[in-house]
Amino acid sequence: MMDSGLSTLLLDLYDCPRNAGRWPQVLDGIRERLRVRSAAVQILSTSTPRVTVRWVARDSESQANRGHHDPFIAGDENPRLRLAPPRSSFARVFMRDQDYFPAGGRELAQLHQRLADLGLGSCLSAGVCLSPQESLVLVLHRDLKDPGHFSDRDEALVMSVMPHMRQAISLSDQLQAARALNQDLQHTIDRFSFGLVLCDADARRAWANQAAERAFREQDVLWLTQGRLTGVSASQTQVLRRTIAEVAREATADRSREQCVLLKAPDGSGLQVMVVALPRESSVATRVGSGQVLVMFSRAGGAAPMLPPALVGALFALSPAESRLAVALCQGHTVNEYAATHGVSVGTARFQLKQVLAKTRAPRQSELVRRVCTSVVAHAMRLDA
Repeated sequence: MMDSGLSTLLLDLYDCPRNAGRWPQVLDGIRERLRVRSAAVQILSTSTPRVTVRWVARDSESQANRGHHDPFIAGDENPRLRLAPPRSSFARVFMRDQDYFPAGGRELAQLHQRLADLGLGSCLSAGVCLSPQESLVLVLHRDLKDPGHFSDRDEALVMSVMPHMRQAISLSDQLQAARALNQDLQHTIDRFSFGLVLCDADARRAWANQAAERAFREQDVLWLTQGRLTGVSASQTQVLRRTIAEVAREATADRSREQCVLLKAPDGSGLQVMVVALPRESSVATRVGSGQVLVMFSRAGGAAPMLPPALVGALFALSPAESRLAVALCQGHTVNEYAATHGVSVGTARFQLKQVLAKTRAPRQSELVRRVCTSVVAHAMRLDA
């Protein structure tokens, strides 16, 4: 039966993937149970001819003195990394210095002297493979004043902990990859010029992209009141919240319903809102609770995005002059206005327009504007660009 101390140690260990700051506490627990002076865990990589340390965590004391410890434990001055035994040796789990160095060798004597200067004595390493090119190693050093050796009981404790440590490292890598992906997705979504809000059936925001947060701060048509989506009037707020509740209530695992609402702004313009239910089996819905919806909104008749002519030209195979004309038309300018602004004749501008229509296969100017303004370039442009 597992003793309470080891149970606490493992609980702390499995909290490390979520909170990397717990590693010193875990290694402090190992140090106390084994009565050693130093405990460090490393991920060693053999992807290059020389073994390197990809990651390291230390007990609290070693962490405080890492500037002195690391050169001989995790740095270039550690001859164990230069003379690491073949990977097959890790099948024995435990490694001692006699497994690295010949007895009486000069390099071993120098290493022991350097460790002695740090108050560190005999060493025991325990390793397990993480992948074909990486191993997880627990490095333990006794106090210099402790002449004892690591016992069978010590080794049994280490062997019971190592599989859990390997699992914790695997979970950490998976969580780190998920966090990196989430951050990349967040940056991508924040490039959208329209607002996106995740909320529950009561219109309480769980998350919003930058465009939505900007709209909330401006408090023009839509904002938050005690965390809930709110319109410019009680009637509009009621319509919006009722729509969200209906869409959330009627969502199922195999059907995603949506509804649209037009919210009027004080200046007479409108905010187009679409409410889409997340399927009940959605991972996002599971994370933030059942009955979640995605609220998308954009200003009706808002200003066209500022499109870079170079990107428009690359997308539609236009010349620089043709690209500038296409962008000007999308901004609402006429051919005559473009000609006057850019110092060309109206005839030249009209000829360029014919070329643009031919290359984009647009039958008329209005269709050209629609195609450019609904292109991937337009969607990628942020409102504040």
